Amino acid sequence: SLGMMADLIDAVEALRSAPPVALLVYGRGGGAFCAGGDLREVRAHLMDEAAAKGMPVAMGDALDALQSLPTVVVAAVEGAALGGGAELVTVADWVVASDSARIGFVHVGLGVTPGWGGARRLIARVGKTVAADLLLQARQLDAEQAKECGLVNLVTPAGDAVQQARDWIRRVVKRPHSAVRGLVE
Repeated sequence: SLGMMADLIDAVEALRSAPPVALLVYGRGGGAFCAGGDLREVRAHLMDEAAAKGMPVAMGDALDALQSLPTVVVAAVEGAALGGGAELVTVADWVVASDSARIGFVHVGLGVTPGWGGARRLIARVGKTVAADLLLQARQLDAEQAKECGLVNLVTPAGDAVQQARDWIRRVVKRPHSAVRGLVE
């Protein structure tokens, strides 16, 4: 929703002033990481030309800012990560997905392109050829397929992604923080 987007922008701004060593991003309730935009709300918002231009810029800037923090960003994906949710996955340094996860850059099927920088980040993560296939076919990947192409690092049983991500973070933050930050800056 637009409210969630505003909350994310505010949260990233707050993190800029006091970046943690590691950050866990995950969905709450409904069995989805982030199922993308509320299409009714977003479409209505896009009818205003200024808003239509401003939203992608604001969200792209927020995701770029999140990715540029001296913070290890870990995504725990349970359920759907579609559209903007898939773009959010590309910000993460480490992605844990449960075997219930579905990740899809479904934008082209809706007649739009990823507007938050997700295509650029996807290319950096999986390479141009794989990214082109995922973006142009708008297909949804299960967790194993996402791991095979390099979008996911670890696949877990359903319901276990958040715990596995927390365990991974606990191991990382035991390392000297200056070294960890230096690797993600």
